[in-house]
Amino acid sequence: ASLEKQLAATGPELVEAQRQWETAAKSEQPVAWTTLKPESLRAAGGSTLKQLEDGTITATGENPAAETYTIMAPVEGTITAVRLEVLPDDSLAGKGPGRSINGNFVMTNVTVGLGPSDDRRKPRPQKIERASADFSQETYPIAHVLDTNDRTGWAIHPEVGKPHHAIFELAEPIRLRGEPAPLTITLAFNSTFAQHQLRRFRVSITSAANPHDKPKLPENITTAVNATDRTEAQQQELAKYFREEVQGKKLSETIAARKKDADEFERTIPTTMVMQEMATPRDTFILMRGQYDKKGDKVTAATPSFLPPLAEGLPANRLGLAKWLVDQRHPLTSRVLVNRYWQMFFGLGLVKTSEDFGSQGEQPSHAELLDWLAVEFRGEPRTESPETRAKPDSGSASSSGSQPSWDTKHLIRLLVTSATYQQASRVTPDLRGRDPENRLLARGGRFRLQAEFVRDQALAISGLLDPRIGGASVSPYQPVGIWEELASRQDGYQWTAQSYKQSTGADLYRRTMYTFWKRTAPPPTLATFDAPDRETCTVRRARTNTPLQALILLNDPTYVEASRKFAERILQEGGTSLDDRLTFAFRHVVARPPSPRERTLLKQLVTEQLADYSAHGDKAEALLKVGESPRETKLNPNELAAWTICASTLLNLDESLTRN
Repeated sequence: ASLEKQLAATGPELVEAQRQWETAAKSEQPVAWTTLKPESLRAAGGSTLKQLEDGTITATGENPAAETYTIMAPVEGTITAVRLEVLPDDSLAGKGPGRSINGNFVMTNVTVGLGPSDDRRKPRPQKIERASADFSQETYPIAHVLDTNDRTGWAIHPEVGKPHHAIFELAEPIRLRGEPAPLTITLAFNSTFAQHQLRRFRVSITSAANPHDKPKLPENITTAVNATDRTEAQQQELAKYFREEVQGKKLSETIAARKKDADEFERTIPTTMVMQEMATPRDTFILMRGQYDKKGDKVTAATPSFLPPLAEGLPANRLGLAKWLVDQRHPLTSRVLVNRYWQMFFGLGLVKTSEDFGSQGEQPSHAELLDWLAVEFRGEPRTESPETRAKPDSGSASSSGSQPSWDTKHLIRLLVTSATYQQASRVTPDLRGRDPENRLLARGGRFRLQAEFVRDQALAISGLLDPRIGGASVSPYQPVGIWEELASRQDGYQWTAQSYKQSTGADLYRRTMYTFWKRTAPPPTLATFDAPDRETCTVRRARTNTPLQALILLNDPTYVEASRKFAERILQEGGTSLDDRLTFAFRHVVARPPSPRERTLLKQLVTEQLADYSAHGDKAEALLKVGESPRETKLNPNELAAWTICASTLLNLDESLTRN
């Protein structure tokens, strides 16, 4: 907005800017070029080169597939750059300036040398620092003539039939004193396009410090700028030209660039598809036998007749349905949600069949508690509940009163600060016999972590977990060939995603919720830990305990690599003694120090593994190569391998994998 104001602004600032521009324009003089008068013109491919009276050089006679022109001319004084003008010719196709059938040319290389060029002598090369041209064909820029690749070069299509020029600035000026010296220039046309060389051109030199093109002013503006006594008309011409072509052009270009940047930034913002109600909903009909061309009675949106209708004033659309679902009088919505959060934290819902609250579902174990929590979740005034009574210092809002409606954070805080949740999960044989599923809530919940939590916990303990939020799905480690086995092929054509492309870098260690999921071939490690296949919605996961789970935790690259990185942490952060390192490791995995028996067993494990890997160094190297994360090379590989086994043992403890 500020730039657009500047564009429309007038006043002293604009007058001062115009004065500075006029001063600079006066000091800018056009570059003076001197046309070379060659003493020698040679064409390696057989063309005939000749200089005309106007200083131009023409190529006639044979038109070989490839060609190289060598121009040698005496020069003196200072030379900073060479200019090549390519000129149209009415006798050529498309007026040239190339000798090809479409008038184009491809110049593959340009060199400048000082000294004669013949069979016995070669000129001293002069480095070209920069090349510029008034026009270059797309993918054939002028800069390509400075490389040695014959597959690249400078061309001008579709701007054939017009004069063009290129300027080659030398890295160091040539300074000659005394007698003139020969300047040798070679123009190579060795591209894969046959007969793409020049017909008519001119070569010039300059001593200007800045030889590249400067913007040319219109003749009337140049006259006005240099006039000593300007007329009123000249003043107006200058002011108009400066405002529109100088100041305005710069600001317009800046504004356009800023808008382009803003547009590009907006394109990087993730978007999602949304649904919107039509201004006039289309008519809907019952289709007879499902056939789209056999319409029956016209119907409108509404709730099923056996359920309460939408409240008066609610629209019969998705918004109305959403408000109907969270209506305070709705008996199920809040109870179902509360039951799912209870299941998440206690392992089993107050209604065990959390997926079924109907007549086939199980009765709640604590019906009054479920009702009380549902009312609390809806934000209605509540009274204190013995089952969820929070400790006085827990920070939970336990006083009666109204709470924010449908506040998930408040509900979770209420559950996890309750005395019920904070009970120990230890159980006596008598209590296990009387209440094996802990439906009476006489102890804390005890259940294995879900599949995603098992992996995330291992990555977090090892220090590998990437906690970034959001972004595209990732593809962590997975056994080779699973997708290929289920791929669909017909007549050699592949209809489905055929191969699994594993992610790299930090994406390998993102939270499991970002894992790419192919429903026909879900990640096998997660499926083994009872993650649902996502073919259908799963409210309550099954929990199994199988040998395959132990095999995954001991051998899958994710967990082997996590064990190695955790072992590196133990050796680098856990102290120098064996006891200190074991204490560090135990506290990080299970949040307590090891018992004397556990300490003795782990000491024995580390000692035995260290002796084994010291005797078989190749086994240690093989173990430490698992995973893409770099290994800490400063650590002794045998010791690191031994502690990797110890770390793997700790990550596989029942206590590590179970919510206690």
